[in-house]
Amino acid sequence: MIKRLEPSESVLIEALRMEDGKAFELVYEKYYRMAASFIINNNGDDHDIADVFQEMLFILVRKLQDKNFQLTARLGTFIYAVIRNLWLARLKKKAASEITLHEEMEDLPVLDENELEVKQEYEKKHELMAQVLETLKEDCRQIILASFYKKLSHQAIAEEMGYSDAFVRVKLHRCMEGFRKKVRQHPAFEA
Repeated sequence: MIKRLEPSESVLIEALRMEDGKAFELVYEKYYRMAASFIINNNGDDHDIADVFQEMLFILVRKLQDKNFQLTARLGTFIYAVIRNLWLARLKKKAASEITLHEEMEDLPVLDENELEVKQEYEKKHELMAQVLETLKEDCRQIILASFYKKLSHQAIAEEMGYSDAFVRVKLHRCMEGFRKKVRQHPAFEA
């Protein structure tokens, strides 16, 4: 059902409903790095990434097979939210099971109120950017992710996407202008 070219999101969702193996491979290719980045940045390891991603796939399939389920966001946003919720639940469970004597906890670094606010603000900005990124056209999203997430050169992006190097530079510039504008116009944006 899934062709090698990137299918539309509705085609991908339908293929996932039908448990098409190529659809799962595509989900893995598109979203595993995002999951890895989130979990690694939040004190996880490779084993945690594999477990959480697998659990997310089970949830995704179960939800998509439920006739009453209506996906109200982009697939990537839904996947990110499920991964985030699963990982935070694991961290809470782990923290609850690791409560030790007060003396052992005295050695732990304590975030002061300013550090906590900075961390929360950082997470809020990244969540906003992820939401806005999901609203961009597919070609813009791919170029931005290739440039900033995969850290590919313009030439490598051009080869991967079948464009010229010059086109990628101009397209990336235009996409980033549009991305910045959408971020600034988002109701959650705070200057």
